Amino acid sequence: VNISSNFTVPSTVLSTFDMFRYNYSLKEIPNTFRFPNGILNIAGTFFGCHTITKLPSSLSIPSTVKFANCVVTECKKIEYLPNGFILPNTLDVNDYGREFFWQCESLKSLPNGFFLPEQYTDIENMFMECYALKSLPSSFVIHDKVENMNAAFCECPSLSGVIKIDSNTTQYTSMFLIVNNYDSIGSITLAGSSSNLQAIANGATGGRATVQ
Repeated sequence: VNISSNFTVPSTVLSTFDMFRYNYSLKEIPNTFRFPNGILNIAGTFFGCHTITKLPSSLSIPSTVKFANCVVTECKKIEYLPNGFILPNTLDVNDYGREFFWQCESLKSLPNGFFLPEQYTDIENMFMECYALKSLPSSFVIHDKVENMNAAFCECPSLSGVIKIDSNTTQYTSMFLIVNNYDSIGSITLAGSSSNLQAIANGATGGRATVQ
């Protein structure tokens, strides 16, 4: 089911929770789509929209948003996100980063300035199976409040460059592990203040990481 080319979300709407969830036939989100100022919950809005290739270039996330988990999970064909797709640092403490970009198989990069909100203490599987993801912006830091980063980048064979980790959690099993065979696998450099950087490089990356 597709939507009209001039579809808009009314300005009084406070939630788009699961609005298009698992709409496999949805090809395009119209350029008129906006999250209205004042909205509180955008969680799961595009969850499982396997066939959309992009979001409107002017789409941004208002600072009022409290819940955003899984907003683009399983968007398999999106290559790039709008520049305004930056999470606010005022999310609810019950929101989470687990599986946020899981199975965004075509996603190549994140917007400049994208960061991990301090409310996201659980990022297990956050980027799992992001096969095309090449790098993270310098603004993205796994902060010291993160308690679980198991398999956060598992099956991200294209990922390379510097990954900043300040968390001292020991929950990092298979964090960068590559299970399947690929023609090439990117090399990763771990940096940051975490006391576990070497242990992560040794045991959670399959040998693809070094420590800065």
